[in-house]
Amino acid sequence: MLGILSTPAQARVGGITDIPDRQEATSCEYAGAEAPSAKRRQYSEACQRTAATEREAATAMAAPAVSYSNPVFGAYFPDPGALRDSPTDYYAYSTGGGFGILKSADLVNWQQIGQAFSRRPSWVVQSGDWHPWAPSVLRSPKSCPGTTSPGCYFMYYGGLSAQHTPETDCVGVAWSLTPSGPFTDLGPLQAKDGKKDLAGRPLGCGDAGGYGNIDAAPFVDSDGSVYLYLSTMRRCRQPTTGTCPYEPIVSVIPLASTPTRAKAARKPLFGATANSWEQQPGYAPQVEAPWMEKRGSTYYLFYSGGYYGARYGMGYATASTATGGSTYSAFAKSALNPILKETSAVLSPGGGSVTLGPDGGSWLVYHGRVGDYAQPRTLRIDPLYWSGSSVSTPGPTTGPQTVGGEPAGAPAPISHWRLGEKTGAVARDEQLAHDGSYVNGPALGKPGVIAGDTAVGFAANVNDYVDLGDISLGEREEFSTEIWVKTTSANTNRWLVGEGSTASSTPIWGLVHEGAKARAYYRVDGGAAANLVSTKAINDGAWHHLALTVKKGGLISLYVDGTLDAEAVTPAGAITLNTSTLAILRRATLGSEYAGELDEAAVYGSVLPASTVQDHSSRATTP
Repeated sequence: MLGILSTPAQARVGGITDIPDRQEATSCEYAGAEAPSAKRRQYSEACQRTAATEREAATAMAAPAVSYSNPVFGAYFPDPGALRDSPTDYYAYSTGGGFGILKSADLVNWQQIGQAFSRRPSWVVQSGDWHPWAPSVLRSPKSCPGTTSPGCYFMYYGGLSAQHTPETDCVGVAWSLTPSGPFTDLGPLQAKDGKKDLAGRPLGCGDAGGYGNIDAAPFVDSDGSVYLYLSTMRRCRQPTTGTCPYEPIVSVIPLASTPTRAKAARKPLFGATANSWEQQPGYAPQVEAPWMEKRGSTYYLFYSGGYYGARYGMGYATASTATGGSTYSAFAKSALNPILKETSAVLSPGGGSVTLGPDGGSWLVYHGRVGDYAQPRTLRIDPLYWSGSSVSTPGPTTGPQTVGGEPAGAPAPISHWRLGEKTGAVARDEQLAHDGSYVNGPALGKPGVIAGDTAVGFAANVNDYVDLGDISLGEREEFSTEIWVKTTSANTNRWLVGEGSTASSTPIWGLVHEGAKARAYYRVDGGAAANLVSTKAINDGAWHHLALTVKKGGLISLYVDGTLDAEAVTPAGAITLNTSTLAILRRATLGSEYAGELDEAAVYGSVLPASTVQDHSSRATTP
C-alpha cells in the first residue's frame, strides 16, 4: 500500500476492529430470516460460531506487538484456500471430508468453525475416496441463486465423478449465504450453453483437449471479469471417449457474470517441466493448485509442483493479461522457481493461496509437514516480498517470526483506495469497507507512483471526481488521511481528499491543492477554522506524498513528502457530518478544477505517527 504501500511483510496483527463487515453481517441476518427452514439452524449456528471467534480475537489483538510461529493451526489442514472477507475476517477452506473451515481475525490465531458440506455431493462416488480436494471461495456482491440475499459466497471444489467413464475428477460449484456455510451444491461446473464433450462430460470435468480438473481457484480482475484457474490432469491430442495421457496443465476458464457457469472454453496455459523441481523422482511432472494475483499490470499465477506426498514446492509464472499470451505456453515461468521449497525442518510445503494481511501486505497461506512424509499437512503463513517483477518469501519458516513491516503500533487504515482500476466505475477499497465511485469519467490507467501500477487522471475544466460515500471521519476525536499527487497546474483550488456537507460547497476538512502549494483545512460547527499552507511547492510534475493528521484538543498537522511542513492548534468545537460525503476532488465550486494524477488514497481513525508518514513517503519507488 502506498500511503501504506503493499511492500514486504506488511501485515500486522490487529487492524480494524470497529468497522463491521456489512456483507457478512447482513448475510447472517438474511439467512436467519430467509434461508430454507431445513438450513436455517445450520446458518444460525455457523454465524454464532463466527461471532464468538471474532469476540475472542478482539482480545488477542489488543497486544501492541505479536509474533507468529508456524504452524499457525497444528491439525490436519491441507491445500488451504484463503478468503479475506474483511480486514479482520479471514477464512480458510481445506481438502478433506466436508471441507473444513477455519476463521481468524489476524491470520495468526485460527479456530475451526465447521464444514462446508454435511454429506457428500450426490454426483461424486458414494464410497471410498471421493477426492474432496482444494476448495476455494469467491465473495460476490450478487445474490445467491434463487434468493434476494445481499451477497453470496461461491465455493469451487474438487470431486471424483461417479457419472463418467473413465473416472474423472471434476470441479464442482456450491453457494452459501455466509462464508461459514452451510454450502448448497450445484454439481460440476457447466458451460453457459450447457454443451458437453464427446464423452458427455460438462466443462468442469473435461473437454476435447483434456479432462480431470482439480484445484480450482477464482480471480476477479480489475474490470470485474471473473476467471477460474485450475489444473487439468489428462491431456488429449484429439477428441476421444477413451483414456488420455497423464500430463497436468494449468488452465483457465472465464466465468459468466453469475459465476456458477463458464462464459467461454477452457484455455491451457502451461504444463509441467520434466527433470525439474516440478518432478519428484518416480512420479510424473506435476503442476497444480494455481492461484492468481495481479500487481500493477502484471498477472502472477502461483502454482505448486512436485508430489504432495513427498518433495513439493511453489513457483509462479507471469503474463500481461489474465489469460496469458496467444501461444502455448501462455505464461512465462520465473527463473527464480521454486520460491517455496522443502527444507530439513519443513517437508512438502505448497498448496498455497495468497491474501492481504490486516494492513495490506501480501501473505502466503500454505501447508507443510514436520518429521516425515506420513505426518499431517498443517496450516502455515509467511509474507510475500515483491520487487520489480519478481516475488519471494522467507518461507517455509520455523520458530517465532515478527509479524508486520509497519512500525510497532502503526495504525491500520479504515479504507485504502489504490485508484489502480483500468476500467469500470468502481474505486475499490482494499479494506473491503467503502468502495467508491468514479464520477464524470476520470481517466483510468495512468502511470502510477508504484512502478508498473496505475493511477487516475483528472482533467482541467471537467467536474470529474471520486465519490467515497458517507464515512463521517471528521466526527472522530482523531483521524488522518494521505494521498499521492502529480500535477503541473498552478491555478488549482480543489480538494484532493476531504469531507463536507452535501448542501454546501464549503469543505469541513480536507487536503487541498491550492496554486503551487498544498493546503490543509479544518472547520468546526461554530465556524472556527485552521488553514495550513505548505512551504513546499507540489506542482513540478513529480509525485508528492501529502498527509493530514488531526487530533481534537491537540494539533492539526500537514506533511509534504514525509516531512512536517505546517502545524496549528486544532480549533475547539464539534463537527457534525450527518449529511457529509467523503470524496476525492468533489468540490468544483471551490475554484478551478484539478488537472493531474492522484494515487493511493487512505483514511485512518487515528493520528499517523510522524515516523509512519515518513515511512510511507519513502516507499514511492518500492513496488
